[in-house]
Amino acid sequence: MRIVRFLSLAAICFLSACGSSSPTDVTYPVDFDRGVELSYMISVGHFVNNWYEGATNPSCLIFRDFDCFEQYFGIAWYMGLDESKLITEEKFEGGFVLSIINQGSEVVSFGIEKVLLQNGKLIVYYTREVTASGVPFTGNYHCTLLVEDCRFDSVMLYENGSRITHISVNAPECD
Repeated sequence: MRIVRFLSLAAICFLSACGSSSPTDVTYPVDFDRGVELSYMISVGHFVNNWYEGATNPSCLIFRDFDCFEQYFGIAWYMGLDESKLITEEKFEGGFVLSIINQGSEVVSFGIEKVLLQNGKLIVYYTREVTASGVPFTGNYHCTLLVEDCRFDSVMLYENGSRITHISVNAPECD
């Protein structure tokens, strides 16, 4: 008798589910936003001007104005420079520049994993590797990106998989 009741109940549940479909256009407030991956170009051939001092190490600069960007960065012309990877005024019109800068006597190389826009936050996942330590000179080692234009309220940086909370993110104002 228990088996008959169980099978009857299962049949009712099955048949009642056949008439309804699960919603595909959810209208109630649900936040499953995993972000939109943004396109970017890693700049090659630029250098950070020597006078720059970040408030933290590393530091992050964001530029929405090409003339301001040129006040902080120069071009290191060298043989074999891939000029298509330079940030120009024409390219700048479709985006903004984000630069992560490490200062000191550790030679650092960077890699970008992805750049996301999620719930009003710009999220950058990058790798950082010390390639030489204790060198007799200091430098401004950086990874500078031209990112497709978007609007955001805040910036979150993840270095080697861990969120960086001690970094200053500035959008310099220039003359």
